[in-house]
Amino acid sequence: MMTTTAAAHRLSPMILWFLVLLISAWGGRALAEPLPRETIEFHVAPTGDDANPGTPARPFATLERARDAARAARRGQTGEATAGTPAMIRLAAGRYRRSEPLVLTARDSHTTFTADDGARVLLTGGRRLPRSWFQRTDEPAVLKRIIDASARKKVWQVDLRAHGITDYGKLQRRGLGPLVRHFPGPPPMQVYVGGERMILARWPNPNQHFPDLLHAYVRDRHGVVGRALKDGIVDPGPTAADPEFLQRGPVFRYAYDRADRWTEAEDVWLDGIFNRSWEWSYNRVATINPAAKTITMRYGEPHGIAPSYAGDFHFADNLLEDLDRPV
Repeated sequence: MMTTTAAAHRLSPMILWFLVLLISAWGGRALAEPLPRETIEFHVAPTGDDANPGTPARPFATLERARDAARAARRGQTGEATAGTPAMIRLAAGRYRRSEPLVLTARDSHTTFTADDGARVLLTGGRRLPRSWFQRTDEPAVLKRIIDASARKKVWQVDLRAHGITDYGKLQRRGLGPLVRHFPGPPPMQVYVGGERMILARWPNPNQHFPDLLHAYVRDRHGVVGRALKDGIVDPGPTAADPEFLQRGPVFRYAYDRADRWTEAEDVWLDGIFNRSWEWSYNRVATINPAAKTITMRYGEPHGIAPSYAGDFHFADNLLEDLDRPV
């Protein structure tokens, strides 16, 4: 102890102040934690192989293999799975097809995933659909349902099951908090052509100003502008606080003729505002009654439906009948 004290006394005031500042900046842990060693580095490429060592010349093929290699290397150096040298996992340019999420835990808190300098890296769960898979539709039962006659000769189809694609996700409710709690899960499948996301067949089309269109209907029918559901609510339906919220939905009279053609559609969804202007909703159609001009929705709305705001409107989604826009 005397030797150590004597040695400390011989340190210059500048060095002592440096040690004080260093300990303060590191929260008093500077002497307890070793400085980081050189970063461990592994490489991944679409053309790699998980049997490789993960070097630039012989990269891995998957992110999981690189993650596990980093864990093993860190454990080998420190004997602990949650501490040790930082690891950098570099991804070469290209497309990495994913079918499962990449699971990371506390063991990976020192691991960084990054693209190589200047590399364009795409992680995707999508599948490419070659043109050769498609054929022109000639089924009368399908074509007769399409309202736009000029579109019937331009419809193509593909049997995804025949190519091993069976998981399509599912259309489900989305929107306000209560909807998320009752309907958790991933979104449905989406189709991209030339990098542009396609939309489900719907009415009206996105290039139509639906509020103005619907207001014109309402003005003609009811003499009221801006209230899509004004005088048209048969049953406001249950709210999120009601036990029947998931068992039944509201009923309203629609002010347009288009829905008269949707009676063969089996999975129609309404996308829009049914009460307060910030409560955008997505609700499935249970039944359509053209004689009474009513639509019954499958589920309740968070606060029921009401002609509360001038912006009340909706779109109808997932309609073979309204397939009319070219890709």
